[in-house]
Amino acid sequence: MDLLLPITDAARKMRVATDPAHSVPAAVGADSGSPAAIGPVAMMGHRGYHPAKMRPVRLRALLAESALQSVDLCFLNSSDCEPVTGMVRAWRWSAEGWRQSSHPLPPVVVILNEPATRQEAEVERWVRASSTALGTLRRDKLGNAELLVGTPWERHVIPSELLGADRLQWQLAAWLAGGGIVVKPNDGMRGIGVQFVIPAGSGRWEMIQGDRRHVVNTDEAIARVSAAIGARMGYRDYVVQRYIDTRDGSGRPGTLRSEVMRMPGGAWGSVRITGRISPPGKVVSTISQGGSLMPVESYLGGRGEPDIGGRIRQIEALSLALAERLTESDTAHHFEWAFDLALDQDRQLWFLEANARPLNFGGEFERATWLIAYLKSFVPVGSGSAPAGP
Repeated sequence: MDLLLPITDAARKMRVATDPAHSVPAAVGADSGSPAAIGPVAMMGHRGYHPAKMRPVRLRALLAESALQSVDLCFLNSSDCEPVTGMVRAWRWSAEGWRQSSHPLPPVVVILNEPATRQEAEVERWVRASSTALGTLRRDKLGNAELLVGTPWERHVIPSELLGADRLQWQLAAWLAGGGIVVKPNDGMRGIGVQFVIPAGSGRWEMIQGDRRHVVNTDEAIARVSAAIGARMGYRDYVVQRYIDTRDGSGRPGTLRSEVMRMPGGAWGSVRITGRISPPGKVVSTISQGGSLMPVESYLGGRGEPDIGGRIRQIEALSLALAERLTESDTAHHFEWAFDLALDQDRQLWFLEANARPLNFGGEFERATWLIAYLKSFVPVGSGSAPAGP
């Protein structure tokens, strides 16, 4: 734990000393003395993206924080971009609702999703070549874990392996010989398609997927998992992980979610840590699957943690170290991670997975505060918004 603590102390001092709403002074209008918006800064999506389709709380947080920090925030669909002319038709919110106007490509663009067509890919290449473009890294679960091999944080990584269609049953048998397992898509999200095979005593296993439970022997467990994923392995990768028992005194599993973001200047900072409790009868604790959020102090206290403050510092430090490692060769200007962590029955801290595009429940305003501050730090000094007419 001591290896990680200095990173946390530095990050905490940085966060206390930096108020994102005032860290970069707004430009001041020469005539009126009123703040002039810095920017523009754009958020761009592909396919059917439109800001009105964003989660309302996310959109409100972004609009409110951009107004507070005097940032001209606009929104683009890649179909609104004209690489030949260098112009875009950007959407902005006003008292009259959504309005679209034409102006040159903004100097800072956040790319929200991946292109699906050749035309979208060409537009994205133009945006990346013509602006400071921020996006998200495209790594899989196993790839993230492998980046930590040989580092001081390797001891926090859950043993895992890519499953092969030609040796699937042999792999499952070998893993079950060592205890419970979790089988999941390598690119999965929100706890969908995850299968748990948990010891049930007397050589039996409890298989859990969603609301379905079966108590089976080893041969049946292997057959059921193979049948569930075998046909899909032709177009999707699956991994097997060692099962970590996170149940509390009442038998309900839970995990920790640690969220980190880039701060102005590029350093990573801890934004929020929460506990997540599985709903009754389920093993997955993701909020989209019915899990419940709680303050990290309550979560740790309910699990008998003797040093809550020390554990929180360890979680923060591990999260910052993970973020640094996963973005060492980052060319995408990746700006946020949500790490899923777990404490087992021996209070060992484990890294479950890294979420590059996390859903956020209950923390959208903190997330927006630091994202807008980070985007603002890329805008050239003296830049002011003056969009052209429709």
